[in-house]
Amino acid sequence: MNFLFKYFVKDQLIFNSSWEDPAIDRKLLELNSESDILTITSAGDNVLDYLLDSPNSITSVDLNPAQNALAELKIATYIHSNYETLFDLFGFGQYKDFNNLLQIIKPFISDKTYSYWKRKRFYFTAEHPFYHFGTSGLIARGFYYHLKFNRKLNLKVDEMVNCSTLEEQYQLHLELEKILFDNFVAKLLLKNKFSLSFLGIPDAQAKLVEVHNDYHNMYDFIIGSLRDVFKEFPLSENYFWYLYIKGQYSKETCPNYLKEENFELLRQNVSKINLVTDTFFNQLKNSPENSYSHIILLDHFDWFWEDKETQLIVWNEIKRVAKPKAKILFRSAASNREYLIPEIQNEIEYRDDLTSGFTNRGRVGTYGSVNFGVVR
Repeated sequence: MNFLFKYFVKDQLIFNSSWEDPAIDRKLLELNSESDILTITSAGDNVLDYLLDSPNSITSVDLNPAQNALAELKIATYIHSNYETLFDLFGFGQYKDFNNLLQIIKPFISDKTYSYWKRKRFYFTAEHPFYHFGTSGLIARGFYYHLKFNRKLNLKVDEMVNCSTLEEQYQLHLELEKILFDNFVAKLLLKNKFSLSFLGIPDAQAKLVEVHNDYHNMYDFIIGSLRDVFKEFPLSENYFWYLYIKGQYSKETCPNYLKEENFELLRQNVSKINLVTDTFFNQLKNSPENSYSHIILLDHFDWFWEDKETQLIVWNEIKRVAKPKAKILFRSAASNREYLIPEIQNEIEYRDDLTSGFTNRGRVGTYGSVNFGVVR
């Protein structure tokens, strides 16, 4: 990781929403009441989504305390508040009575989480919605102002959000692509290490794209992926990009954890989540043998893909804590698995028949591949 990314990870909220499609995860993982899951927190959205399958336990790890503070706030809201408050906070992204809510949940959250949200309470009480805060939120806010001061562009975006067919949506996206990305500023931002760090992309992952992604550079990868996203998935069903465009969810277009019909089930299940602030590797080392039936790594291997020795050390720990026939799922900016050591390539029985093709990578389009299989 570069020094910028290390700074952001230290105590800055990077991901205000999760950017991995949990519909893909749950389809592949086939979770049930006997599932013991190890995953990475990110914004906690997908951790909550997994609870819809009522697994036995979820251990959710993140090096960044801010990410776990966000997840803990969501969990506390389920237990000690109501659906309307939950959606105001994380659907609309604004809750003027946040100070009062924080006092209500104070006895039920960690001191560090309380201190974090006391400092960051303006994330929910300011003029801007919550999703315009955090490092990735600054990019969304920049897009908001770009729309605000460009009426023609704003109308074109609204037209795409409200269009009735995929073909129309795709054609409108191509028009917007020329306006938004075919210019010096956009190319500079999408090729710049500083701006990529704001999006949670460390140097190592950007280099991985150059070497092992079919596009071979981050700018073309992002442009090509977005074309596929808007060609294949209607925005009404794609809450990831709807959020980025609108700055908030609607009750029709939102993650499962924000749907009213799921509130009571999730309220019953959130106690199954164990949040751990540490490195993923330390959690592996501190876990007993045969602890987990499902291991979800997000893009963890990308961060140290050039360090073959570290890959092997991490993989050996994964095998140790994995239950027999454990299922493993990880994403990558790479289009192939050639960046992985032979042990990781060969000691998983991959199901590429379930993950090949763009639509099987989900509605987000931020990864070059999804890798799923059973540990041999």
